[in-house]
Formats: sequence, structure tokens, C-alpha cells
Amino acid sequence: MGRKPTYEELFQQVSELKKESTKQKKEEKALRVSEEKFRSMVETANDVIWEVDSNGIYSYVSPSINTILGYKPEKLIGSPFFSMMEQAESERMSATFEKLAGKARPFIAKENVRIHKNGHMVILETSGRPFFDPDGKLAGYRGMDRDITIRKRAENALKKSRTELRRLSSQLINIHENESKRIGAELHDGIAQTVSAIKMRAEIAHMQLLENKDNSEVKKSLESIIVISQGAVEEIRRLSRNLRPAMLDNLGILPTVSWLCQEFEKTCSWVNIDKFIDIEEKEVVNPLKIVIFRIMQESLNNIAKHSEANLVNLSLKQADGRIHLTINDNGGGFDVEQALNSEQSNKGLGLTSMKERTELSGGSFFIESVKGAGTTVKASWPTGVIC
Repeated sequence: MGRKPTYEELFQQVSELKKESTKQKKEEKALRVSEEKFRSMVETANDVIWEVDSNGIYSYVSPSINTILGYKPEKLIGSPFFSMMEQAESERMSATFEKLAGKARPFIAKENVRIHKNGHMVILETSGRPFFDPDGKLAGYRGMDRDITIRKRAENALKKSRTELRRLSSQLINIHENESKRIGAELHDGIAQTVSAIKMRAEIAHMQLLENKDNSEVKKSLESIIVISQGAVEEIRRLSRNLRPAMLDNLGILPTVSWLCQEFEKTCSWVNIDKFIDIEEKEVVNPLKIVIFRIMQESLNNIAKHSEANLVNLSLKQADGRIHLTINDNGGGFDVEQALNSEQSNKGLGLTSMKERTELSGGSFFIESVKGAGTTVKASWPTGVIC
């Protein structure tokens, strides 16, 4: 028989066992605290934390799935990872998963579209990594879904805005070139020809004086020069008004509005303008006057070219702390969205130009048009706005 341990040895063994038990309890407690902390982080995360087996069947889904897709986590356990997708999207993601699972490779930021329980689309960014059983065989994937719907909408809106900007820039270049060509032609065919005629008549009058011709002949030549010169002056004034009316700077927006309406009715005699002005000149800051004029000018041009209207209601007033400009016609109307999206539509460019002018000057712009029921253009600015 072996020697019996002494009391001291027994006491030492008991003490060591107690220490080991205490250490084990501390480790178990630390493990529980760690597990609770991890569970709390997973359950309160905004992103969806998930686990699927090697066949892509959910074995765990965090509660945030309810916030993002409207499903209770427990309802998804045992269902396929691809069950909340349209068929084409499900087949695409399933093929991707099978390919990655076959090589036990991770996947990062795979964009996919899910269907919310209420029916609308949600765009997720999905990433996952494989985990293995003790024998080294693929057991499944653990990963995360992040809702990027708002971000993707913003990116798409920005992309659309950039495309629209490129389209408008191209049209603006073309219009600038066409306008330069038009003004050049008017200067050449109108002003230059008139000045040439004046020069020729002046030379004739000069020759007549040198040759001591009858004063009546000289008088006729000088009178014809006066008539031609007056025509040149009127042509220059017309070009100048089209570029920027001096009246706007010298007299103000209200007289310019009246003049523009009168000129429009002269040119388009079949259209009557019912004008309503309820604002004082001092209530419109100077930088805003040219904006109002250009919007009116573009609107009336569109009416003359496209609307087939015979009545226009034009209102410029101050109410509720804002300046309101409204132009309504009883013409044929048109599809606003189609006009704005058409790359060949000068009308679309004009509408966009009016909108940009209004918003850049601190105002808001609205247009409504119904085929067969006319068009209404509205622009408004806070009173005293500084452009």
C-alpha cells in the first residue's frame, strides 16, 4: 500500500482544487459576459447579422431584419437566404453563392435587391465569410446585410442630374452657336446692308455737291439717307431689346412688363393678354427684375410657338410675404415630362432654363400642363430676396 497523504498534503490538494474551480467559474462568468455583450451588439445593430448553412438556409437572423425588411427573425429560420427576392435576382444570387461555396470563398459587398414584406424594393449590400466544422468541411456562412437604398437612390439621382447637365450643356452650346449665327446674319443682312446703303447715298450726295448739281437732287439723296438711317436705328434697338431691354434698367420691371405684353400682342395679334399687376416697383429687388422678365419672355415665346392659345392670363403680385408670377394660357397643353426629357426639344430647354433661373435666384418654380387644357407656369420668391 502506498503512503497515506498527510493532513498538510490533503489541505494543499483541496486548496488547489478550490483555486481551479474559482478560476473556472471566473472564466465561465467572463464567457457569459462576453456572449451577452456580443448578443446585445448583434441584436441592437442597424445592419442585419445572419448565419446560413452550406445550402444557404438561415440558421440565425438578427432582429434588425424586421426594421429593414419587415419580417420577424424567427419566421425566417429554416427558409432560404434567397427567399425575399424576385425570381431573376434569386437565381443570380443563388448562382453566386453556389460558386463561392464550392470554393469556400468569402464574398464582399454583393449588391442585391430584396422585397420588403409590404411589397416595395430594398437594396442591400451583402458580405459574408465561410465557417467550418471540426473536420474542416464547410459548415456555412456568416455575414451582414446593410440597407443602401437611400444611398443608391441618391447616386442614381446624381447620375441622372449629371446626364441632364451634359445634355443641357450640349444644347446650350448649340443654342449659343445658333444665336450667334442668327445675330451675325441679322447684322450682316440688316445693319451692314443698311450702313452700306447709307454710305452709297452719302457718296452720291457728295458727288452731286462736287458737280454743282441741282440742290433738289442733293436734298433727295440726304432725305433718303435719313430714312435709311432711321431704319438702322430701329433695327439696332430691336436687337438690343432682345439681348436686354434698356427699359428694365431705366424704368423698372412694371413698365417693362406692360411693354412686353404690348409687343407680344402686336406680333401675335390673335392672342389677348389679360394682365393683373398688384405689386409696387420698390418691392422687387433689382437682380430679380431680369429673372422675372426672362421667365415671362420665355413663357410668351413658348405660347406663341407651341400653344395655339388665344388667351393668356398674366399675374405679378405680392402676397403672403412672397412675390408671385403666374402665366396661364388656354392652349393645347403638352406632356411636361416628355418635353423636359427630350434631347431635341427647345421647349424642354426653355422650361429647364426658367426653373434654373427661379431656383438660383432663391425662388420656387412649378409648371402644370394638361393636353387640351392649357399650361400654367408659376414662380415665386420671398419678398426682399437677394439673388
